[in-house]
Amino acid sequence: MKRWMCGILIAISSGLAWADTTSVADRASGVEKNWYPSLGIGVPDPLSLSVTWNQSAEWSYVGGVGFMYVPLSSDRSILYLSAQASVQWHPFWDAFYVGVEGGAQSVGLKNLFPSSFAGTTLTSGSVMTFQNIFVCPLVGAEWKWPSGWRVVLEGGWQLPLVSWGGVVQSGNASFESASQRSLGAIAGTPLPSFAFRVGKTF
Repeated sequence: MKRWMCGILIAISSGLAWADTTSVADRASGVEKNWYPSLGIGVPDPLSLSVTWNQSAEWSYVGGVGFMYVPLSSDRSILYLSAQASVQWHPFWDAFYVGVEGGAQSVGLKNLFPSSFAGTTLTSGSVMTFQNIFVCPLVGAEWKWPSGWRVVLEGGWQLPLVSWGGVVQSGNASFESASQRSLGAIAGTPLPSFAFRVGKTF
């Protein structure tokens, strides 16, 4: 899968090279220095907000957060949060780059159980959280337009270094063991990473 992903990114980078209109001379002189915010979609970050700093023609730095909130029902929801930072190297001074990312992720599943006693509504439930700290080798492409718009396509493979989690319960509620095992397996398992981001320089 990693070879397949790398091949697609290189092919797209070559096919859309016309979008990057900055000359090699301008890149070498430092014209490329800029920063820009971007919005993205992907996996495992369904939605993301990032800031990219192009320090030179060869080096870029990115920091961002990912998030997702899914209300499954009136008493059950999923919350996903992440934070990450990466360094990118453009070996050919063009769109293509390789890099490495480090970050942390958290998944929380809240389960509430409303009940009634003596005319009073009581709510018990549980919240399960599972976190990890990971590193992720990256390969991608960043296309640039003279208007300042930037488009990024990026792929990688997340490798968890440390993972942990737990269940917080109230009342006599219990959490489904199947869901607990599922989230635990995901948090400690290497996962593919994919991101598509659009931003504009300032």
